[in-house]
Amino acid sequence: MFLSKLCIQSFRNIDSIEICFDKQLNIIYGENAQGKTSILEAIYYLALTKSFRANNEVIALKYNQDFFDIEGEFINDEGSEFRIRVYYSQKENKHIFYNENQIRKFSEIVGIVPVILLSLEDLDISYGIPAKRRRFLDILLSQVNPLYLQALQIYKRSLQNRNKLLKDIKDGQASPEALFPWNKQLCEYG
Repeated sequence: MFLSKLCIQSFRNIDSIEICFDKQLNIIYGENAQGKTSILEAIYYLALTKSFRANNEVIALKYNQDFFDIEGEFINDEGSEFRIRVYYSQKENKHIFYNENQIRKFSEIVGIVPVILLSLEDLDISYGIPAKRRRFLDILLSQVNPLYLQALQIYKRSLQNRNKLLKDIKDGQASPEALFPWNKQLCEYG
């Protein structure tokens, strides 16, 4: 599979750009602060529906703009073409489209276009705290196996609920027996 065309509008420091890619090799080069990393971030958005640089879409908006639009045309190994589009506006929030059809559950896109991003900041994978390694592996495995992504989502939700319950127990608003189902679910999906 390869990305044949990328269209970006009002994203980071990019006003509007259309890039056609070669199937074999592509080199993105230029001066500092010209948008090279923004192009990579846009591709990452198409694959994982989020940024590797920020936790909030508002940060990715071009200055004085209220929306961004990223669309990629891909050709799979069988030669079939498909499109993924990420649209964000402050009024409408984020919308993901697969061949013009709006996707309600963003996790459905994960794995369609597998990507791996390694940057200087990713030295933490080798030298940093274990949480960085787990996050890298979670992203990688989620693209390869949709069941892993589903289990990861359930695990994280269970952990949040269990932690809230622990706080409630500490504050005397719940009993310790209420932890059993959450502990069981954490064991099952962990």
